Formats: sequence, structure tokens, C-alpha cells
Amino acid sequence: MVSFACFVIAIVALVRVARLERELQALRRRMDASDSRLWRPVDRAGASTAPAVGPEPAASEPVAQPTTPAVTRPVEGWLPTDVGTPAPTPPAASIPIPAQDWLAPPAASAGSPPPHVSATEALERRIGERLLLYAGMVLVVFAVGFFLRYAFEHDWLSPAVRVALGTSAGIAFVAGGHRLARRGYEQYGLFLCGGGFALLFLSVYAAFAIYALVGQGVAFGALVAVAGAAAVIADRHVSLPMALMAVCGGFAAPFLVSTGADAQIALFTYDGILIAATMYLARRRAWPSLNLASFVFTLLTVTAWMLDRYTPSRYLVTEGFLTAYCAMFVAILRDTHRSGRPDARVVTVILGLAPVLYHLASVAILFDHGVAFLIYISLASAAVVVASLEANIAALRFVGWLAIIAPLAIWVSAHQRRGWVVASVVVAVGTWLLSLAPAVRSASREEPLDPWDMRLIHSTGLGAFGVVYVAMADLVSIRTLALGAWLFAAANAAGWAMLRKRSADAVHWLGVACALAAVAVAIGFSGYWTVVMWSAEAAALMWIGRQAGRVWFRIGGLILFAIAIGVWLQIEPPDGNGSFTVVLNARALSGAFVIAMLYLVAAVERAAIRTSDGWSRERGVLLVTAHALTVVLISLEIVSFWETRTLEAVDANLARQLMLSSAWAIYAGAIIAIGMHRHSPPIRYFAIALFALTALKVVVVDTQALEGIYRVIAFLVVGAIMLAASFLYQRVRGTETRSRTPDPTSAP
Repeated sequence: MVSFACFVIAIVALVRVARLERELQALRRRMDASDSRLWRPVDRAGASTAPAVGPEPAASEPVAQPTTPAVTRPVEGWLPTDVGTPAPTPPAASIPIPAQDWLAPPAASAGSPPPHVSATEALERRIGERLLLYAGMVLVVFAVGFFLRYAFEHDWLSPAVRVALGTSAGIAFVAGGHRLARRGYEQYGLFLCGGGFALLFLSVYAAFAIYALVGQGVAFGALVAVAGAAAVIADRHVSLPMALMAVCGGFAAPFLVSTGADAQIALFTYDGILIAATMYLARRRAWPSLNLASFVFTLLTVTAWMLDRYTPSRYLVTEGFLTAYCAMFVAILRDTHRSGRPDARVVTVILGLAPVLYHLASVAILFDHGVAFLIYISLASAAVVVASLEANIAALRFVGWLAIIAPLAIWVSAHQRRGWVVASVVVAVGTWLLSLAPAVRSASREEPLDPWDMRLIHSTGLGAFGVVYVAMADLVSIRTLALGAWLFAAANAAGWAMLRKRSADAVHWLGVACALAAVAVAIGFSGYWTVVMWSAEAAALMWIGRQAGRVWFRIGGLILFAIAIGVWLQIEPPDGNGSFTVVLNARALSGAFVIAMLYLVAAVERAAIRTSDGWSRERGVLLVTAHALTVVLISLEIVSFWETRTLEAVDANLARQLMLSSAWAIYAGAIIAIGMHRHSPPIRYFAIALFALTALKVVVVDTQALEGIYRVIAFLVVGAIMLAASFLYQRVRGTETRSRTPDPTSAP
């Protein structure tokens, strides 16, 4: 108590000394200002320096003589000399000085500019006004702490007195700081208020948790009252640090008075009230970071409770509170984004995590509750569409669709039962239609589609059918699955038919329809239907990209072709049970479909781009890929054919190696002839590379693997085809040379 009294006396003395110094400075400035107003300089002729105002009198008019005697030049500086009746200089005591409160800082004179402050003086002021304040407060707090510790060790004070002492000191600091802040010492006063509120929080916590002097309800109410008082002080003095202290104290109150009992409804309701109050104060004073603090503490509170107390039986109440929290933070996010303040950008980015975290938490909470999960997916789809339209961000629809369809597909694969088929199909189709609604509206209004909506058309059409296929694959027949694919294709084709006259972008629906139609045809070929789907969609993307002049669509088509080929190569070959049919099998037909799509897109590229030789880089990539895939398909068919034969292993291996070498050589010779005929350098280069690979196989592999007549046939076939190809090269080269050489006998 003695330390506290000394501290208060020191503060009062410091304030009084500052008051006296400022009164003296104010008195000096007012005396200088009075002198400058009473005495004005005069010119050497005795006329006033003030310029004449008004027109000059005419010569014929008598000039009125001034009633004031002429003023002669002053003897020295600004002192008056002989005038008719010299006005005496008023004494300094007669200058009126307004009454001033002993705590109020004096205002600067209106006529005097603020004095120049050098860098040294500014540094000195910062040290004197801030560092000394902080250091002094820390030392005083340590001194009080050491005194109380010493008193506790010697049992000088009872627990009630200790709490009362801390509470009294806190109240005194808050009251004194508030008064100082009102008198103009805002920084000093608010710092004292902050220390006082900290003492009050600690005192209430000690009274409840350490000494058990009050119950939980009283302690909680006291903490809330302290936090509310801090918020009022922050609002009154427009102090963001004080507001942050109030928010931190408010969210910490339930943990400071916790007894270990579970009170979810009370805790979450209290947090909701705090979020609303923080939102009001932040909007009132334009403090975006205050909402950020509210978001962080809410996240910590909910996470701590769920890790310690959550059980599946409380999913409905928990989801309701999380939905309310997300709605409030989304409203805060919207207001912060619309404010356009530079300091709100970081807050906007961080608050953007609120709906993301809410979605992840909701999926985890509702995944084991079927009906609730499907209802949430449907409502989330609608919310994403509405939010994207309000914010005018088409990318939000695309990202939201991916975030919704992924957990839905996982849930459907885990609930493949007849009781869930209809619900799964309805939700998948509903999310598909909701996500496409903005694109349909734009196309019907003859507005150009956003690129993200174009991506959404393709991803939703194929993704929705994928979810339906997963839900029905093990429960219905192949014919029913094919019918579902046809229905999806028909729906997309209908969309194209309705919108094609209003928007050129309607071709996107036609592309999805073609892809789904191909899936419907190939769906009976076991797992190879995915290859058909990817290749058909790739061809549609490249065609649309060429028609719309969008490079990224063509690049996406090439990527999808790569995915389709990769999936096709990863599928297991047919079983070697003797039932293998060459060409007429799922692997060969799906591979042939991919090759056909590559040739089709290459033909479209040739028709769209006309260069000097009718060639383009994309077309070269497509054709070379198609030829390479054809060689792989032929090789796989040969290998599978001989593996399923009933011949001896040695004979089957010899026949397989001979047929592989012959097939490669024949195909290389055929495409080198085609490449020369069509003047296609990439095809010719591929044929030469295939010839080299064939020759290497003959020399390295066939020499060791083949025996007798098989070796002779292999070398003979490959050598003869290479000779024919070489002759063809020589013939074509000679023809081109003669066509370029002028006839010497022709007339010049």
C-alpha cells in the first residue's frame, strides 16, 4: 500500500510541475502576441505601413486632414516615439490570461506557428514520453509484486485483503488514467487504464481460482464487466489497443473461470454475443483488425472444445453454432472488402479462411450422418452460387464446385447401398444444375461466358455423371449405367440446342454431350470406358479451343489426352486363358478410339491453320502421338495373341519376336511413304526413329532370341523394307531436285 501511495504522489507531483512549466510558456507566448498586436512599425516618412484602401481623391476636392497626429519614425526598433499623446505600454499584469485547468495541456497560440522540433529533441521526447512511461510502469508493477510476495510469505495480508488490494489498485489506475486521458494526456492515461484492467482481470481470477472467495457465476460476471468497461473506455477514447484488450479478456473469461464441466450451449452463445459486439465496435470505429482478433479467438475456442468435448451425438447443435459463426464472419468479410481501406486487405484475406474452415469442419462433423450431410451439400452448393454472383467472382463457383463434389464422391463411394442410390443421384444432379445456372443465364442473355464458367461446364458435366456412376455401379446393370450416360449427354445436347442461337459459347455443352455419348458407348468395356471419356473430352476441349481461339483449352485438351493414354497403359492386359480375340477386345477398341480422336483433332487443326506447307506444331504432336500409340497397340496385340496360344513356349516366343520386328518395319515403311506424300516432316522423322528402333531390336534382341529360319526371315523383312524406304527417299529427292532445276534449253 505504501508503494502505491508513493506512486500516486509521484504522478501528482509530475503533473503539477508540467502544469507550471506550460503556464509559463503560455504566458510568454501571450505577451509576445500582445506586443505584436499593440505596436506596428512605421515608415521613415511618418506614414503607417498599412496600404491605403480605396480610390485616390480628386484634385479639386479638399482632402480631409487626419485627426490623429502624425507619427514620426521610431527611435529604436518597434518602440513608439513622440506622438501627440503617447499611449502608455500596458503592464504585463494587465494582459488577461484565461483560467486553465491544472491538468489540461495548454493550447498553442493561434497566431504563433509551432516551434521547429529537431531530430534530437524528437528522440528526447520519445524517450521521455514513452520509454520512461513503459519502464516506470514495469518497475512499479515489479515493486508491487515483490512487496505482495514478501507480504504473502510473512502472512501480513489475508487472501481477501490481497484481492481487495489488487482490485483497488486496478480501479484507481483505471479512474486516474481515464481522467488523465480526458484532460489531454491520452497516451499516459490509456496506458494506466490498461494496467488497471490487467490488475482487475488478475484479481478476479485470483479470487475465484486461487483463493475460492467467489463462485463461478460471480467471477464470470465480474470478468465480463471488466471486459465491457475496457470496451467502453476504448470506444470513448478511440483506442484500438484498449479494444483489443477488451476482446482478449472477453474471450478468455470462460477459460479463466472454467471448472471442467461441459457447457457447450452457454459457451458458444457467449462467443456469438462477443462476435456480434466486436463486429459493432469495429464497424463503429473502422477497426478491421478487431474482427481479426475475434476470428482468431473464436477459432481457438471452438477447436479447444471440439478436441476435448465433442461427441457425435452433438453434431446438430455444433453445426448450428458453426453455421451462425460462419454467417457472421462472412458478413464481416463483405463489409471489410467493401470498405476499400488499405489496412483491410490482410484482414480480408485471413477472414476468407472462415468459410473454408467451416466447410472442412462441417464435412467432418456430418459425414457419418447421411441425411444431414446431403442436405448440407445441397445448401452449400446454393450458397456458393449466391456468394459468387454477389461478389461477381466466377472462379469462386469453380473452386466451390470442386470443394463440394470431392467430399460428395467420397461419401457416395462409402455408402453404395440401395437405400442411398436415389438420394445420391438427386443431390449430384442438383449440385450440377445449381452450378450451371449462372452460365445458362449469361448465355441466354447473349453475354460472353467467363472462362471459369467454361471450365465449370465441362467439370460439372463429367463430375456429376462420375458421382452417379459410383453410386450405381455395384447395384444396377451395365445397360442402366449406359442409359444414365445417354441421359446426361442428352441434357447437355439440349442445353446446346437451346442456347446455340444466342451464344457462340454454347458449343461447350455440345462438347460435354459428345464426351458423355462416347462414354455411353464404351461403358460396357469394363474399366476402359474412362479412357474413352477422357479422350472424347480432350478432343472436345481442343475443338472448342480452336473454335473460340483460346490457347488454354487446347493445352488442357493435350493434358487430357496424356491422362487418357496413361490410364490406358496402366490397365491390366487380358488374362491368358485362351479366350483372347485380336482387335475385338476392350483394350484394342478403347485404344483405337483414342487414336481416332487424335487423328480427328489433327484434321481439325489442319483445316483451321493454313501455313505454307499446311502444317502446325500442335498437329505434328497429335499425329506423332497417334502413330506412336498405334505402334504400342499393335505390339500389345501381338504379345497378347502369342501369350494366349497353346503352342510351346519356345515357338511362341520366336513367333512373337519375329512378328514384332516385321510389324514395326512394315509400319515404319508405310508411314514414311505417307509422310513423303503429305510433306509431313514430323511423320518422316518418327518413321526414321522407328526404323532405328527396329534395327536395334533385330541386332541386339533377335540375334539372341531367334534361331534358324526365324532369324533369316526377321533380317530379310527388316532389311528389304529399309531398302525400299531408302529408294523411296532417293526417288522423292530426285524429283524435287529436277523440279527446282531450270531447263537449260528453255528460252530465257
